[in-house]
Amino acid sequence: MDLRRARALADRGLNSLPGRVIRKFAADNGPNQAILIAWNVLFSIFPIALAMAAVLGLILTHAGVKADAVYQTVLAIVPDDKGRAQALSGLESLKRQSGLFFLIGLGGFIWSGSSLFGAMEQSFDVIFHCPQRNFIRQKLMGFLMMLLFTLLAGIAVGTSALLPLLKLIPVVPVSWTQSASVYVLQPIIGVLSGVLLFGSLYFVVPNRKQRITEVWPGALLAGVAFYALTLLFPLYLSFNKGLNQYGASFAFLFIVMNFFYFLGLVTMLGVELNAVLYPVPIEPATANVPGPSRGKRAPARQREERPRRSVRGAVRGAAFAVVAAAIGVFAFSRRRDLS
Repeated sequence: MDLRRARALADRGLNSLPGRVIRKFAADNGPNQAILIAWNVLFSIFPIALAMAAVLGLILTHAGVKADAVYQTVLAIVPDDKGRAQALSGLESLKRQSGLFFLIGLGGFIWSGSSLFGAMEQSFDVIFHCPQRNFIRQKLMGFLMMLLFTLLAGIAVGTSALLPLLKLIPVVPVSWTQSASVYVLQPIIGVLSGVLLFGSLYFVVPNRKQRITEVWPGALLAGVAFYALTLLFPLYLSFNKGLNQYGASFAFLFIVMNFFYFLGLVTMLGVELNAVLYPVPIEPATANVPGPSRGKRAPARQREERPRRSVRGAVRGAAFAVVAAAIGVFAFSRRRDLS
């Protein structure tokens, strides 16, 4: 009796909305797709930060904000001090260039960062079972998304860091910067900008036609999870105090890799939720294969066995990520106690 009840509860959980999302996430090889996104984010974060700081610095300068303050604030998304210093040096050298050289340098940053959206399209098209764009269309999509990403990601990641910039804008009243409502609006703005960011990703990046109403559930899930992730990541800075160079670099490797991996998981779970709520009809691959048993039994068997194997792989990948994060945090705390 207890075994039947346990099986009934398990079947009910697998057939629920979270269960269907997890099953599809595992069937689509979601952990590997998250790794693909995380790898490209890791290599694109530097040019994206440079392009973001250059564009926002150029715009906010006309509002009375000093460009150096904008650079320091926006480049806070680069967690390494040396990397942040190199980014500032690159922006200063880029700012001294005039006319054509400035546009060429900025275009190079945008070109490098747009490759991230090509990798996202590859993962999203696997979920929606649609072909990829050609090279030119993919780069055009990447350029447009890079401009939108510069605006929305700068707000989503740096809402807490951008608040001090309000004091530097002459037209903003002093009461606005000293009111407690500013800190109440901070998470609202962060979540809203995250929802807009992932909503634009889920609407534009996949090579398929869809309505805006079909992307907002996953965008809401990913926006809330992304904001929570950005609140957890600054814990690295508190652990980093008192460590020598080698200890900080070793632990930082685990922290930053897991951060981008969890970011890839958040991105994939959001688009998987949309794919479950608004499924794409798939033609069976064995429709033209002769033979009664092969055409009827093989697809059902694959649907039963493939998710089970993929779920075990997803659990192992998530467990590895948690263990790696624990090792990084333990290395921080252990090194801090010894110092």
